[in-house]
Amino acid sequence: MAEFQFGSESIPQMHASALFQTLEDLAVISSLGAGTILYDRRFDHDSGLSENLRAVAIATSLGVKSIDKVRRDYEDHQFKSHDTAQPARSRYVHAYRVAQRHVEDSLDSLETNPDASLTLGMYAGAVALQRLKFSMFAAHLLYQLRLRYEADSVARHVLEQIAWAVAVAGFTQDDQMARVQPQKTIGKLTALCPEAGPLYGALSDATHAGMTYHLAVFETNENERGIIRHGLTDWTGSAATILTLADLWVVAHEYTQGDHLKRIVSTDRDAGYRPTENRPFLTAARAIVQEIIALEANPPD
Repeated sequence: MAEFQFGSESIPQMHASALFQTLEDLAVISSLGAGTILYDRRFDHDSGLSENLRAVAIATSLGVKSIDKVRRDYEDHQFKSHDTAQPARSRYVHAYRVAQRHVEDSLDSLETNPDASLTLGMYAGAVALQRLKFSMFAAHLLYQLRLRYEADSVARHVLEQIAWAVAVAGFTQDDQMARVQPQKTIGKLTALCPEAGPLYGALSDATHAGMTYHLAVFETNENERGIIRHGLTDWTGSAATILTLADLWVVAHEYTQGDHLKRIVSTDRDAGYRPTENRPFLTAARAIVQEIIALEANPPD
């Protein structure tokens, strides 16, 4: 299992890692005819990078060589970022990074113990769980784009795969695992961690959205033409989902791979790696969600 540690081992992998980091907290500059520039918001606290990139984009689009001339001629252009006053969105991104670190810390702790048992199911579960790092990133990217319907569908897939890893951990034969359908293993995870049940129900309701959801994104303009908005903003719900998935991921990782982990933070080793009620990550996650709730209830002017 140690061979499955994530890392950038080649130039293409390094490029992919840099792209993922940029998209974790993306900002968008729409230029005049030169496409769209994406950059990492972490390096633009005062909007200086946004201003400079937008000026370059305009100059390139118009064939102007002088950036200073663009600034003079288009001094009334809104160079400043359109997204500098969204603290709830910013805290959501913080929530994702906290969730990501929690998962990665557990992954870094994985080291095969030759003296401990290692079933085929444990090995398969380790592969499935490690792959979910990218599925969780995909859900986060969709939440950041305010595509809740699509993001919840990916989140539901993540939850089913976590449950599958728990369900097959004790299996020793391929055919045993082949008969297990991920969507039918939620009961196994819920028995281990009750928080999984309500989350799966909520994500299933969102995935199988009916008329109520579709009406929520439909409106008419002044000409009475129907308009479908591309998404809904719910940073509280997005953060709660991502943080809960990370919590359940680590619980499942410790439950299924505990004898091969150097650090245990969410379960009780002496109790067969059952989750502890007052695990530190869960307490921190609840505090972050409450902070976002307050920010969404009282947005800045």
